[in-house]
This record gives sequence, C-alpha cells and structure tokens, in this order.
Amino acid sequence: MRAALGHVWRAAIAAALLTGVSLVSYEARYGFQQFAQAESDMRVVLGWLALSKSLVACSLAYVAVRSRWSGTQLMVAVFVAYFGVDSFINQSHAMLLGDRGIVPATGALLVAHGFLVGLLFSFSLVLVMGRMRDSGFVEESARLHLPVWEWFLKLGICCVAWLAFYGCLCSPAAPVLQWQRVGMQVLRALLMIVFLLPVIKMLKGGRLETALAVAVLLLALGALAPIVSRRLLLQERLSLVRIVGLAAAHSGYGFLGGYLFSRQSA
Repeated sequence: MRAALGHVWRAAIAAALLTGVSLVSYEARYGFQQFAQAESDMRVVLGWLALSKSLVACSLAYVAVRSRWSGTQLMVAVFVAYFGVDSFINQSHAMLLGDRGIVPATGALLVAHGFLVGLLFSFSLVLVMGRMRDSGFVEESARLHLPVWEWFLKLGICCVAWLAFYGCLCSPAAPVLQWQRVGMQVLRALLMIVFLLPVIKMLKGGRLETALAVAVLLLALGALAPIVSRRLLLQERLSLVRIVGLAAAHSGYGFLGGYLFSRQSA
C-alpha cells in the first residue's frame, strides 16, 4: 500500500511537470492568452490541458514502474513512445495530407519542438519515478524474438485491423477511403507498432497486462492528447461520436498490438 501511494504521488509530480512544460511550450509558440480569450475562461483551458497531460504522464508512469529496464534504456523507450506517437505520427500525418493547413515548414518545426519536449519529459519522468539508476544485469525478455513469417503475419493483421477501426470508428461519414488515405493509414498503423515495441519489450507481466497497458498508452498519446491539442490550438470542437470513435480505435488497436507482440511472458 505504501509503495503504491509512493508511485501515485510520483506520477502526480510527473503529470504536473508535463503540464507545466506544455503550458510554457504553448505560450512560447502561440501566446497562451489567445486560448483563454477563445474559451472565455482560463480555467477551462488549463483543465483541458491538465487532463490531457495527466493521462499521458500517468500511463507512462505505469510503464516506468512495471519496466524491467531502468536508466538510459528506460529513458529511450519512454522518449520513443512519447515523441513517436504524440508528435511525429500526428504532425507528419497532418502535414502530408495537408490537414489543418499545416505546411511542411510548420510541420517540421512542430516535430522538432515535440522532440525537445519529449527529451525533457522522458528524463524528468524516469528521474521522478526513481528509475534513473541502472539496476545492473537484467535477464533479457524473449518477447519480439519472432520468426520472420510471424512478424509479417502480425504486422499484416495490425494493418488490416487499423483500417477497419479507422473506417468504422474514425471516419463513419466516409466508409470508402481514398487510396492516398489508405496508404497513409497503413503507414500510421506500422509506425504506431514500431514506436511502441520498446514498451512491449520491456514490460513485466503476462500478455493481458501488456495489452491493457499499451491500450491505455495509445489511447492517451494517440487519441486524447491530439483531441485536446486541436481544441486548444484550433478551437476545433469534435462531436462526442467522433471522440468516442477515436478513443475506441486507438485503445482497441493498442490492445491488439500489445497482445500479438507479447507472446512470451516477461
């Protein structure tokens, strides 16, 4: 019980740090007061931001606690998951498809900015969670030691599953996707798995725990954080159906990927 409470307050500190860094980041890039003017209440803006970043920080804090890695290895794994899913995938997707008017120069700056925030947060999280010191020799997990045919099979299943999730849950008004968007969604599906593989590799426990942890992590990084960012930066209010669809698609895909690629217990 005492250890659990210790993890809770450490996760709360990590959430506060990420919220603070994000607040400074938005202020430096855009001037945060414009959000308050658009929302007419600064408390609403801060509430949305705190909720989003707390979900991200808590999901990664759990990953850090349940990791068999520590020190630099853990920091790299957290950075890859955070930067890859939260910044690189979302910004690259918007930039390549021309969504939200993001031009290549702006998209590149946003990715570079996400890189710096990811570095700072990954270091802070590992430090706050008390996992900075390398714990010495750790027996390597047998996860991801798969034959080539199994890699292709599972990646193919993930791509088909994501297209089904995206078509049914994320784009209900356009069930027949354009070929360009199909290609982009296949690439998105592959990248989400690639960026989460270090997390799957290092987590302790069985397949179900790993699948649930990856599902929550992808829900926070891939769905909820971008939804809140779009609300803050673009005053874009998504419908409840759209929000639920995005959340269900990402969490379902995370569960599937985590389950498929954690065949061996850690």
